[in-house]
Amino acid sequence: MFCLTVWLWTRTLNIHGLIGGMWRNTWSDDLKRSFEDEHTCCGYLNPKDSPVLSSASCKKKGGYGCYLPVLYYTQIRLRGVYAGFVVFMLVVLAAAVTATLQLRLRASDSS
Repeated sequence: MFCLTVWLWTRTLNIHGLIGGMWRNTWSDDLKRSFEDEHTCCGYLNPKDSPVLSSASCKKKGGYGCYLPVLYYTQIRLRGVYAGFVVFMLVVLAAAVTATLQLRLRASDSS
């Protein structure tokens, strides 16, 4: 579990580059369109950076890119994942301490 946490953390160190590449190369037009319409933005960094021209937000002139809404959304999700890992590790630690104490009590009772 610790290794998984470290792996996830190292993957998110370059979150800006990772998300930009995903927006431009991986995300489907349907996903980008729904994100653009929900957050009233167009493209990634600006309206000329991989926009979905059929989205309602991109049909308007001007506007701003979806960089900040995407980054905010990602950070909220990552905080939840990190919090889940921390809580899980605390539960595992508490179980290990409890088991150790139980074994010591049994050992001292049988002596």
